Amino acid sequence: MDYNFLLEKNVSILLDNNIIIEGIIKKWDDHVELLSKNNITTLIMKPNEDIKIIKILNKKENIVTEKNDYSMESLEIKGKNLLELKKELIKEEKDEILNKLKDHEIKNTTQVKYSSPTFFYKSKKS
Repeated sequence: MDYNFLLEKNVSILLDNNIIIEGIIKKWDDHVELLSKNNITTLIMKPNEDIKIIKILNKKENIVTEKNDYSMESLEIKGKNLLELKKELIKEEKDEILNKLKDHEIKNTTQVKYSSPTFFYKSKKS
């Protein structure tokens, strides 16, 4: 069968040993020359025996890009605001700890009576 219609098409090939190769077919004769996305050339020496399935991939890839509306000036201003907020937060935490230390009152304390357990004493024999 003539597979020349696959030349320059982006394909995914399933081989007999269950390896999947993706790339663009550059040549199809008694062997197949396949150029992958990272410029690696793969040769399939016996395509009639080794290839199980050929899947033709679409050329269009759905790439979603997000538009960033940030400029350097807005990032600098935002960065300064975050830095100032962090400093204020640290200052408030220090003030809160200081107030807790100043306002702390010792209330009802009880004195603990220590004693030895009674099972250490030997009983007196009369």
